[in-house]
Amino acid sequence: MVSHLLQSIPPEAVYLIVGLMIMVESLGIPVPGEIALVTAAVLATRHTMALSPAWIAIAASAGAIAGDSVGFLIGRRYGGSLRMPYGRFLAANASGGIVWAAGMTFLIWFLGLAAEQWLTRFSWLGLAAAVLGGLGVTLLVRRKTRSLTRQAEAEAQAEAEARAAEARAEPRARIEPDRMAGRREGGD
Repeated sequence: MVSHLLQSIPPEAVYLIVGLMIMVESLGIPVPGEIALVTAAVLATRHTMALSPAWIAIAASAGAIAGDSVGFLIGRRYGGSLRMPYGRFLAANASGGIVWAAGMTFLIWFLGLAAEQWLTRFSWLGLAAAVLGGLGVTLLVRRKTRSLTRQAEAEAQAEAEARAAEARAEPRARIEPDRMAGRREGGD
């Protein structure tokens, strides 16, 4: 029943769902985008589904890039920015999104293919191991990404604070020579 239902879904709908869910998740809204990606990648191992892991990766990449870009623009407009130019952000975001989405998709897809072979010989234990391994890798990548993001934000904040301190000190440096000149003139 479930297998027949899944086979009736057009591949384009799966790609669209994956891209939209990851885009919404990238905006910070808690939806299961990564679970949708993992599910689609596992479904791609079923040849009756006609799903392409490459198109799943493209949809996930596009969703991640679009969601992060919208988040960047919202943050720039309403939350203040770290003075990072959008082009630089887009380059970093796009490369990270593509590596993440393609890496996760193909890793899960290959694990799914391996699990399919194991399941023909062993039991559902192989599938559970593949899913847990995929989730473990997802959590590891997510933790590392958050750590790098926090580090970049801290560096940008320190740089902004240093510039602000420099800007506050500069007017004082101009005032002091003017006061000294006034004292010399008055003292003569």
